[in-house]
Amino acid sequence: MKFQFHLEASRVMEFVFFPALTAYEKTEKAFGALNYEILNSASVDRWESIAQQLSGFREKYQRFNFSGYSYFFNLMHYLGVKDLPDEHAYLEKVQALTKKELTEHLRSFLDHTLDITIPFDTNSEGFVLEAFQILSASSLDNSDKWKLLAILENPNKIRDEYVAFMEEIIPIFNKYYAEVEYAVSAFARQLEKELDPNDPVQLETMMKQFLISESLEAVHNSSTIHFYLLGIHDYNFNLLPHDQEMDLVLGINVMDYFLKLTQFQVRSKEERITVFKNLSDKTRYDVLNLIADGDSSTKILAEKLGVTSAAISYHIKQLTNDRLIQFDANHRKNGYRINEKRIKEAIAGLFEDLNIK
Repeated sequence: MKFQFHLEASRVMEFVFFPALTAYEKTEKAFGALNYEILNSASVDRWESIAQQLSGFREKYQRFNFSGYSYFFNLMHYLGVKDLPDEHAYLEKVQALTKKELTEHLRSFLDHTLDITIPFDTNSEGFVLEAFQILSASSLDNSDKWKLLAILENPNKIRDEYVAFMEEIIPIFNKYYAEVEYAVSAFARQLEKELDPNDPVQLETMMKQFLISESLEAVHNSSTIHFYLLGIHDYNFNLLPHDQEMDLVLGINVMDYFLKLTQFQVRSKEERITVFKNLSDKTRYDVLNLIADGDSSTKILAEKLGVTSAAISYHIKQLTNDRLIQFDANHRKNGYRINEKRIKEAIAGLFEDLNIK
């Protein structure tokens, strides 16, 4: 196994993530699941400062922001960023995409991320009409439907608007990335020194609470792990398998957070209560029930429960952050499994708290 650290590409990835902070609020879905008692206060202050700086762009950003998933984040991975030197090169690459390439990416995004399959070839006359009908009838949030339909109808126009928007926020991004750039480089040097390609024990330790054992095996069987390190979104963690390699998106404070979270969980009844709060939410309980039965497609879960895909994405995000479910890297469309150990520990702790033998 080889480890490769992509610091220039990490900057590009951070840039693509950056505008999400226009909508930052402490209780907002993407951040509300974090345990603020153990977060680095400097990180929270930075998020709040960025949100204030970007407040004038909030309305523009909503045109490109989707509920529970990111079309433009997926576009970045479709393009590939590991060899890009900076955000300008990335935007040039986006700008160079043809209508055919944009349509092919949209089709792939719908299939792999939303489990929505368009049966027609993108070059056929019936593709756009069929896609419109399928999207309109889907369980997606209405706002998301219209945004996807706009991309489908005129992908070049939406692409141009996105590039123009991202170019506008570059000065603000540069200001804040300068604050974390050294920390990202230092973290990369430390991690590279500590990780042993022949014995990736630390990598396993870092991820074992959040990945099922089969996913860890898939990581071990990968020929190369590509590290993308984030200093602004420093609590972001994502694993993206492809072919025989893995992309690991890792915020520089993630491992410290995991360690503190484990210590917090050991000593705190609040953690047990967190499990039961999740179980007391009927929709979330039903999501867990369906995942236990082998369903983890956002589309299927939404259809079976009669809610929007955005609602399902929110519940999955919360269940993941609270560690009731674990990511399954072997699943073709990024599935999930029940974290049996976590739930059993919570129930055992409840019995202990109530002196039940």
